[in-house]
Amino acid sequence: MRTEAPSSDDPSPPVLSWPAAGVAWVEFNRPAQSNRLDDDDIRRLLAHLDEVEARPDIAVLVLTGRGSVFSAGYDLGALGRSAAAGNQLFEVLADRLESFPRVTLAAVNGPAMGGASDLALACDLRLGSPTLQVHVPACRIGLPLYAGALRRWTARMGLSYALEVLLGGARLDAAALAARGYVSALVPADALHRQALQRAVEIAGWPPAPLQAMKQVMLGFGVQVSAEDRQRLAAALDAQEVARRVAALRPRKGTQA
Repeated sequence: MRTEAPSSDDPSPPVLSWPAAGVAWVEFNRPAQSNRLDDDDIRRLLAHLDEVEARPDIAVLVLTGRGSVFSAGYDLGALGRSAAAGNQLFEVLADRLESFPRVTLAAVNGPAMGGASDLALACDLRLGSPTLQVHVPACRIGLPLYAGALRRWTARMGLSYALEVLLGGARLDAAALAARGYVSALVPADALHRQALQRAVEIAGWPPAPLQAMKQVMLGFGVQVSAEDRQRLAAALDAQEVARRVAALRPRKGTQA
């Protein structure tokens, strides 16, 4: 498994490696930019998922980031140019990750901002670093978060908590997230990847058929979003207003969505 970080001017896309038998390891690979994701990154991640799924010997996929940030979410510069398309593509990735036929584990090695918090939530299992924090400022820029994220936050974290985070803009630290079950455990940053790999190797040694069957049954409980709900969210999107608000945020630090 590669652990070195690229240089600050390296525009490296997410990388896929095979650190142990039965385990695939996918890393966001732009630490100098807080692992923000653009359309090309998302397409590369989808291609990685296809490659992993095509290998029957792989039982567990681990998703993590290089450096000290899990991911700053979708690149706001790209979002400002095409808010609807970016939102849709991010949802495709999150939904694909949620429905992935193997066990998925997010090693959340630092802040998971905006849509990146949903990518972690879409995984079956999550371990976090003490530096973990979550903030989803989509409403601040006038962006109705995509339906899959609304469903996952509500189903997995509870309606009141989801409302506080997604509508109220709450910033959550590692202790609050662990207490609520966003992660099952907090692991020191220097041990997080090692422990995630150990857990993945353990699960990869179990019979795969029961794991896959149980996952598919559990995912079938209340995961549908109606066409009417999707239309309601689409109608709430004012792309020009999003672009204006994104432009206003650019001089500030931490412009993730």
